[in-house]
Amino acid sequence: MGRRSVVVGILCACVLTAAMVLGGTTAFAADYPKPRFPSYLKPPRSVEDLMPAARTAVRQTGGMSPLGLAKPGQKVLILVPSNQEPMVVEAIIRAFKERGVDATVKYVYDLRGMTREQAIREVSYTGADGWLEIVVFNKDMVNYLPEQDQRELRPRVERGLSSGQERQFLKRYLDANPHYDAIFAGGGGLTFWKRDLGPHGPKVIGVWIYKNAFVLNSRIPYYPADVWRSTEEKIIEPLAWVEEVRVTDPEGTDFRWKMTEPQAKIWANSAYSQNHLFLYPLQGTGRFPYSMKDFPAYQKDWLLPLVPDGAEGVIGGTSNHLGYFPHMLVHVKDGIIQRVEGGGRFGELIGKLLQNPKVRNTRYPYMPRPGYFYMMETALGTNPKYFRPVSELQGDMWLANSSERQASGVFHWGLGIEFGAPDPDNKYFPFVRANKVPGSHSFHIHNLFATYEVKIRGAGQWLKLVDRGRVVTLDSFEARALASRYGNPDEILKDDWRADIPGINVPGDYKRDFAQDPWKYVNAQIQSIMSGRYAHFAP
Repeated sequence: MGRRSVVVGILCACVLTAAMVLGGTTAFAADYPKPRFPSYLKPPRSVEDLMPAARTAVRQTGGMSPLGLAKPGQKVLILVPSNQEPMVVEAIIRAFKERGVDATVKYVYDLRGMTREQAIREVSYTGADGWLEIVVFNKDMVNYLPEQDQRELRPRVERGLSSGQERQFLKRYLDANPHYDAIFAGGGGLTFWKRDLGPHGPKVIGVWIYKNAFVLNSRIPYYPADVWRSTEEKIIEPLAWVEEVRVTDPEGTDFRWKMTEPQAKIWANSAYSQNHLFLYPLQGTGRFPYSMKDFPAYQKDWLLPLVPDGAEGVIGGTSNHLGYFPHMLVHVKDGIIQRVEGGGRFGELIGKLLQNPKVRNTRYPYMPRPGYFYMMETALGTNPKYFRPVSELQGDMWLANSSERQASGVFHWGLGIEFGAPDPDNKYFPFVRANKVPGSHSFHIHNLFATYEVKIRGAGQWLKLVDRGRVVTLDSFEARALASRYGNPDEILKDDWRADIPGINVPGDYKRDFAQDPWKYVNAQIQSIMSGRYAHFAP
């Protein structure tokens, strides 16, 4: 079936109607998916309890940790965080051995010459620390704040490792131990692990998601890889014909941009990254997969940052990769942040960064206008078995809320220019170093109930790819037919987790009961989940 026929088919099958209410109190229950948290998650008593899931995980060929791509006879290295649950890696190693794969696990603290206890004592974040993401995700950002803020924040920022520092430590280890055939490392940013590990980069075939038993013992590793890829491909296929995009969310997001026909084709060719679809053109081109330069169809213009026309609007939310913060609105015009509203300390720090002349006035190579705070990323999670983390939000060493972004239908917006692809003219990275300006994105906002619509060129019709947080292609005939090979498609394609937010999908007033202190509400949810009293366990 050709692309055009697929697009027409989706248009006919998936034109849905829903009223979006931006911000404030909204209708609940009937308009947005009802809350749920997987009731089947149980703490394991021994490694044996984890073995069925581990055997499935090491055969999974899809997603961000496609352990099944490791072949029998290969030597595999897995880099795990310092606070990794040992029982999980023991189960994975045993399951790999059953497949004939020789797997070795290295803890980050090993590479640093530390003990586990030393590394864990060094730094810990909870869901209350979402405001710190502006200087934790990209530690260089503290250098562009006023001196008083630097003095306050630098002690907190300098504890622990950044992802970039982890990559440096791993590269040193691999330089001395180059015998591995495949590598899994990091919690995200596969492109950067491939890039920064130099000659070892091509061996990196996935990141590491199985930090604890909650994740391994979930249904995440059981989600069929072919179903997963099929639903993602159907999201990507219409992009080549898109002339306009709009994204709305009940927490306040209302953002849109336009595409020329040549731009749309470039975007469609650079948008795929499994369970992290690049649904904003600048992200797709600026972060084009590292190995694509070796593909026969590779074209140089795919690696030039593509800022779409008319990229403007508002991005609103209350959570990011690290945790939660008071409701914030980010105003964007011409693809660049103009100002922020709310957000508490988080919003205050972003506002100060916007006033720094280096951040505001620097004209980066390839970019059409001066400024660092470009709207960079609109990434979509696509696995319906992911869920908001529980134990990590009570204390983690880096990005406590990172798993939330991987749940199906969840968008995360990334702000700050970044050029992670191979630099075709060798301009970007030398410029960043010479001018001492930030070189990668610095903070995020999550949207859990967004509607993402595209206008098809020449058709005059809008097509919904995500509807109120539900990935529409999960309900396509093709997805259901393919999923039926593995069991009941209703169960396989069902979202196992949905957040509950007052005024959106449960009774209450959004501003009064949630937006002012989201972590207070989410933390109470976590306590009720851990105690088995949560009102929305399912099934």
